[in-house]
Amino acid sequence: MPQVSILGPLLFLIYINDLTDELKCNVKLFADDTSIFRVVDDLNEAASDLNHNLEVIRLWAITWRMSFNPDLSKRAVELRFSTRKVQGQHPDIIFNGVAVDKVTTHKHLGLILDSKLSFVPHIKATISKTRKGIGLLRMLSKYLPRNALCQIYKSYVRSHLDYGDVIYHKPSKTNDLFFSSYLSTWMEKLESVQYSAALAVTGAWRGTSREKLYNELGWESLDNRRWCRRLTLFYKITNNLTPDYTRDPIPPLHQSECSLRNQDVIGQLRPRAERFKSSFYPSCLMEWNKLDHSIKASPTIASFKAKLLVLIRPTAKSVYGIYEPVGLSYLTQLRVNLSKLNLHKFQHNFRDAIDAMCPSNDGVESEEHFLLLCPSFATQRRSLLDKTLALIRPLGITNPSNELLLHILLYGCKDLPADSNREILQGTICFIRETGRFD
Repeated sequence: MPQVSILGPLLFLIYINDLTDELKCNVKLFADDTSIFRVVDDLNEAASDLNHNLEVIRLWAITWRMSFNPDLSKRAVELRFSTRKVQGQHPDIIFNGVAVDKVTTHKHLGLILDSKLSFVPHIKATISKTRKGIGLLRMLSKYLPRNALCQIYKSYVRSHLDYGDVIYHKPSKTNDLFFSSYLSTWMEKLESVQYSAALAVTGAWRGTSREKLYNELGWESLDNRRWCRRLTLFYKITNNLTPDYTRDPIPPLHQSECSLRNQDVIGQLRPRAERFKSSFYPSCLMEWNKLDHSIKASPTIASFKAKLLVLIRPTAKSVYGIYEPVGLSYLTQLRVNLSKLNLHKFQHNFRDAIDAMCPSNDGVESEEHFLLLCPSFATQRRSLLDKTLALIRPLGITNPSNELLLHILLYGCKDLPADSNREILQGTICFIRETGRFD
């Protein structure tokens, strides 16, 4: 059959359907990718079983005139998973008369597995791949609107960070100090990738508060995102939306006639090792039992996920469709409290900010002072305030406080239509440009 034919995959699956009939070890098939595995209790016995299986596979291939691994880059490999410091001498595994290569890492269905199951090689490869995408985001940020940049990040960069995250995710809290340090290092490196993407999209400065930046964009942290994706998969498992074997490790529900509150509480696993405690099933069981009953009883996976996202995803601050990358970056810098204003630079220990005072020495150069009070920019401010006050006057706001007026100048007013808010924010950007303070 031609390789691109519709019937090809189905006929191939029918063709190899009897491959596993005589195998003694566990086997997993995914399209043309076949993996056999065994728990090693006795080194010689395990090697004997694996060799028997490989011989059965070799004879099957001869019978049905199929050759395995014609490409040298896709040869069969042996990967042993163990955290023991001292390991025994494992006998060779033979396939097609050749000893199978022993490796410490292997890419399986897009996930790089290592012998310690630390997933560090996979995380390193993911970071390397996504940083290239962020470099492209920085280049495009000069030409594309913010919503387009966000969509590019989510589609082409974050998708790599999401792949396999339910497996390698480790909760941020653990009692093991060494393990906690290990977690914080690699999970933080992953988070720094999204932080760099947020800087590229907004034009904010490095050193900006990550929380303020995520709130500006409406992005949840990767840690919270992995938590949500884990629980979403666990929802699918408990609602029979996945294969049966995924439900086998889950203890039964607690049965209680006295309290309806505990009807959907699942019994806990009792992990001894900290690493196991942070793995998928023990971690999900603990987090699942913490959820409100109304969330766990969601009728569909879409509604379940939506309820979780309400808990972790902030509401993005609107820019009302303004397409002016440089001007929006100035506005964002004011919103997230890190800009060329002396107060911001002094708070972040910039060398050229000896104090927080305005250059004209008329007071502390805060956002309020810059936009509303500094006498150096009185001429530019007059046009900005006249336009803004005219737009909010129909709402009954005739004498707004400085705090309210500052908020309107930076974010708009929720009671105004989008067009009016766009005018206000464009006026603020125009004011920033005319002052030359951010040049």
